[in-house]
Amino acid sequence: MNEKLARVTAGTTVLSEDLVPYKELQRTRFYADYARYTDICCSVTSVLKRDSGHIAALGVVAEEPHAFTDTDVDWLRALSPHLTRSIEISRKLHAAEVASDDAHRALSILATPILLLAGDGLLVHANAAAEALLRRGDDLHLRQGRIGTSVPSENARLGALISAAASGSGKRGGDMIVHRAPPQRPLTVAIVPLPRRTALPTPPRASVAMFVADPDASCSTPMPSTMLAYGLTLAEARTVAALASGMSLKEAAAHHGISEATARNQLNRALHKTGTNRQAELVRLILASRPPI
Repeated sequence: MNEKLARVTAGTTVLSEDLVPYKELQRTRFYADYARYTDICCSVTSVLKRDSGHIAALGVVAEEPHAFTDTDVDWLRALSPHLTRSIEISRKLHAAEVASDDAHRALSILATPILLLAGDGLLVHANAAAEALLRRGDDLHLRQGRIGTSVPSENARLGALISAAASGSGKRGGDMIVHRAPPQRPLTVAIVPLPRRTALPTPPRASVAMFVADPDASCSTPMPSTMLAYGLTLAEARTVAALASGMSLKEAAAHHGISEATARNQLNRALHKTGTNRQAELVRLILASRPPI
């Protein structure tokens, strides 16, 4: 019977007797091994969905043969479209949940602090880097779940940028700096409006993305692994990384315990391998080539 049911198209409601007569059913292994012990004598089944080798069906069983009437079949047939719709909604909700989880996991590995905010500054989501930044309290903090700064003028400016970007009047959003206690350098904040979607009452929807650049963060210096993609040796990559962090060639050589002449040879080989002509051009290339993770 299962083989015959597998050939029934989606949206069809059938009686088991139409697939396998009861007397023939009694001679099957299904009946001998299972149905006779569970008092299953007949059923009415509606095939709801069929795709990619999977089938979704609803079956109602009875203990007596020929127990279902045409009215029963009509009732299940009328119910089936609603059940099919519920399956489709369930699949879409699951797909949305998976997509949301994937997006959050992708955001979590980015080194750049990213906060998703509602139009009033309410935090909807923060990636791992943003959560770490908020925990440090570097003059960016949450009050009653809303993002803010310690300096009143900067707090007003941040709120205005978020509100304008969320309303659409800001178009591309805006940038600002958030001062921190010395010797820390200011944070750079970029506010970007998110594409508009159909509004839902709950939960709060993010309408603005906030990107934060911390010039003092260790991730500002490219990791040698980034430069290995250009064919640089580990020694060459370390020297270039030191230069990208702001060291002079002499300081980079001393930092790695090599002579300045060796460091210069490593720099020249790195210039050749990356197709650049000057140290500044090489540093700019490496900084621009590093993925934000």
